[in-house]
Amino acid sequence: MSGFYDARKLARALGLPADAWGVPVPRAPERKASYPSDLDRVAKGTAAAVRLIPKARLDERPEEELWSLRELGFHSFAFNNRVMRALGHGEEMTWPVMNAYIEESKAYATADDIAGAGLALHTRFTRWYEAQPPNLWSRTLWTFSGEQDAEDMLFFALGHMAFHLVQLYRYLELIGVKDFDRLPENELLSFNEPTAIGGGTQLESH
Repeated sequence: MSGFYDARKLARALGLPADAWGVPVPRAPERKASYPSDLDRVAKGTAAAVRLIPKARLDERPEEELWSLRELGFHSFAFNNRVMRALGHGEEMTWPVMNAYIEESKAYATADDIAGAGLALHTRFTRWYEAQPPNLWSRTLWTFSGEQDAEDMLFFALGHMAFHLVQLYRYLELIGVKDFDRLPENELLSFNEPTAIGGGTQLESH
């Protein structure tokens, strides 16, 4: 299963345990404590990969029906910023808001510009996160799939960025960029855990 749905609510409606689809129980304190460092490592890895995209190839789509390199490079940073704005300012994560990154990414002329803009969004997210009280994890926010737990959305944001970094590594290979430093794929995909709003995402083999 993949996509945005509330797996816990669906399980309850079907009379199944809340973890029927592998959705984890509330995470241990030490898992939450590692969250900012995990997110920071993946964000910096994403920026490093984005900088490898040749300027002339930013708008190529290695898989024709999916992302351009420009869109993929900016997408995760923008998504995390939307989570912050939903929790910090009550903005609903509607589809038009979520998809605004496509137009926003066109403002940047080079891969360095995209990476810099993405890291600026990440810094903003990090400073906001560090200023939050402990009850952040128990809050809720509104998304295009209804009300969601902040804990699930924050961990979804980490797994989402990690998954797309693995995808970006594959796109770089598809356009002929080779022998670059990368974070371990198995570690990145371990962050792409099931949450109440999605069952994790599968990468197709090439």
